[in-house]
Amino acid sequence: MLFLSGLIDRLTARAREGLSETIHGLVLYALAGVAALVVVMFLTLAVFWVLENYFTPAAAALLIAAIYAVISAGLLAWAMSERAATAPTEAGPALDAPEPPAGDTVQRMSGDLNNAGQTLATAGYRVEGLAALALSNIARQLSPLQLLSLVFVGSFFFGRRLVASR
Repeated sequence: MLFLSGLIDRLTARAREGLSETIHGLVLYALAGVAALVVVMFLTLAVFWVLENYFTPAAAALLIAAIYAVISAGLLAWAMSERAATAPTEAGPALDAPEPPAGDTVQRMSGDLNNAGQTLATAGYRVEGLAALALSNIARQLSPLQLLSLVFVGSFFFGRRLVASR
């Protein structure tokens, strides 16, 4: 019994370390995305100031909006071509393509979080289990944009906590 207890302790320590590294990596990706948005914002402002010297402010803003419209149309066309290239044929789905699970994505995600929360709670990680259950309930109630905003704010505070703990 002592061997099994030691094995469980080692496995949970590895799982906790792996989860911590994964969360840390996700926070870094989120921060990189926010930094990229800030860079785009400042580049847009710099281009506006340059164009303002040659055109009226309204014309400069319209020119920048047109540039973004062309970029977004190009990205949309690229995404649609990628999707069309990977779509199954009319004859039927590809043989190696897995069947998509039935149900709404948010409902499946929150159901998986419920299972993870219950598993963590029964394994003795009550705080982590409660956090997963709370996240499951939040995922059901928020729109995707609100959930994304919550992730960015949470990533900021998590990053601040990591920096403060060093």
